[in-house]
Amino acid sequence: MSDKIDTLFSPERLRGKWTSPNHGLKQNKPMIPAGYFELYVSIRETIGKHFSGENRKFLYDLMDQLKPLLDLRFSTTDKLVPSDEEIQGLNQCIDKSLAQIEDLVEAFEIQDKHS
Repeated sequence: MSDKIDTLFSPERLRGKWTSPNHGLKQNKPMIPAGYFELYVSIRETIGKHFSGENRKFLYDLMDQLKPLLDLRFSTTDKLVPSDEEIQGLNQCIDKSLAQIEDLVEAFEIQDKHS
């Protein structure tokens, strides 16, 4: 029985059935839904409802800086589709921007509680 299992699962036998990934093909599928713009607008509206004055203005400025990054990252036009390397860089910039916005939201909420 062991010989049959070894034969069935031998690398030589299975190698012919293995498929390798197509590294040459670009797979720039978005990591978030195609409706990223609606998510962006929703976050912006939430900021508008919960913050006022300088805090709101500062968060809006950060959101305005984030928008072009999102547009480029999730572009569907052939001329603007970023390379894998560019996508990695854009993802890092987007993550950094979102983390900064999140940190400021938390700080502003703490500030409001103590005011």
